[in-house]
This record gives sequence, structure tokens and C-alpha cells, in this order.
Amino acid sequence: MLEVIAQSVDDAKVIEAAGAHRIELVSGISEGGLTPSYGMIEQVVKSVKIPVNVMIRPHSYSFEYKPYDIGVMKQDMKVVESLGVNGIVIGCLNNREVDFELLKEFIESINCEITFHRAIDETLNPSLMFRKLTDIKGINQVLTSGGPGKACDNFTELDKMYSMMSNKLLIGSGVTLNNIPTLVLRYPNANYHIGSDARVNQSFRNRIDEKHIKMIVQQLDGKCNMD
Repeated sequence: MLEVIAQSVDDAKVIEAAGAHRIELVSGISEGGLTPSYGMIEQVVKSVKIPVNVMIRPHSYSFEYKPYDIGVMKQDMKVVESLGVNGIVIGCLNNREVDFELLKEFIESINCEITFHRAIDETLNPSLMFRKLTDIKGINQVLTSGGPGKACDNFTELDKMYSMMSNKLLIGSGVTLNNIPTLVLRYPNANYHIGSDARVNQSFRNRIDEKHIKMIVQQLDGKCNMD
């Protein structure tokens, strides 16, 4: 499965046309991704048939949230779910560990798919947090690069995660057309998340590159010619 980041309706349409399997809709990508506007969410959901997952993140200061932040996030989740999204993308930490108590509150607040995002990569032991997350009912996938930096820098942690629950592993950060053959050979049953590499000149300042995504999809669908 290939998930691609979208920031607009045009992005979403091109991503779908290129054959990607799911969209992660965000705003504020320069800040790591924030909750998009309700109008944007509604129009994107209406414009494509592939699943749309939406980032729930009120600010970029940290992944530790105050009570009023939590109130904002829960309200956002209710509205986002009502707009017909496939799922939400969320993360919460406490002292460099996943805040499982708060996460349970979030899970109980919504009835759609949940991806725990790369907040996990800021924890002290990402593979341990991954195991605990995948044991929780309601967590469908975990987006991770296996720790700080790019996925290809963290094979040791990704190996551990893959051995635990390969179908819940969503590998992201630095995933490109050039290295996806290496990643898919090593993690054939994992899922993949593409950000800047899906765009012209690999920059979020540029439009989605449909041909580039098509090539990535072909690599994934053919298991990078390794089957």
C-alpha cells in the first residue's frame, strides 16, 4: 500500500490518478503537518474515491498536549469523522514515551481508522513503543522511520518492528523511487508513505508529480521486480 501526502484538492486528484492507494491530508507541511481546514477536508473527500486519512495536530510545538489542546483535538476528530474520512493520523507523547492514557481517550472518541504518526520516532525506544501500539485495538497502522532521521538510517529498529507486525508498519521519511527497491526487498509486507518525493524536484513547494508516483506504484505493485 502506498500513501501519499496531499495539501490540496488538486494534490488529491493527481495522487489518485497516479494509482496511489491512500491519501494523508495535511496543512502546514513545513511544520511537520497540521490539521487542515474543514472545508479542505470536505472537498478532498468529495473529489476522490481512494481513502483519505487526516492529520489531527493543533500545533507544531511538541507532541505533548495541554488540556485545551486535547479539547481542540477531540472536537476536530468529531468534525473530521462527520466529513466522511477513512481515518485520522495522530500521536501523543509524555516524557519521550507514547502517552497511552491520552491515546485511549482519543480512540474512544472516534469510530474510524487510526494511524499513530512519527511522534513514535521521538521516543527513547521506538520498537518497544511500536509493539505496545500494535497491541492496542483501534490502532490500524504506525507511521515510522524507525527513529530519528530517514528510514534507510534505521534498519535495526525497522527490522524489529517488521518482525512484530509487518502489516501495521507504515514506513515513511526519506522513502524515494531510488531506495524503494531496497526497502521493499527487506520489508515486502510493509506499507509505504511518500512525502516530498512525490513532488516535482522533490520539494513540497512544487506540485505533485503524477509520473513519478506512477513509477513508485509500479515498483510496489511488482514488488520491485523481486517476485
